[in-house]
Amino acid sequence: MIDKQTGCDDDYDDALKFCIEEIIEEIHRIKELDKLAVESIYSTLFGQEIEQRYQEYLNELKEPS
Repeated sequence: MIDKQTGCDDDYDDALKFCIEEIIEEIHRIKELDKLAVESIYSTLFGQEIEQRYQEYLNELKEPS
């Protein structure tokens, strides 16, 4: 986009888009790291994977008391 003050294409819009994309990627990376941390902590504490334990929990709910 042409800068109105300088009359030159300063690529400012492209730079903003690049920065926004970088921030979004970092947010996704942090979110994935958080997910991995939770899975690792759960596995360490309970010696079981979250998905496996959740399936067992669902099966327990179906069983009559």
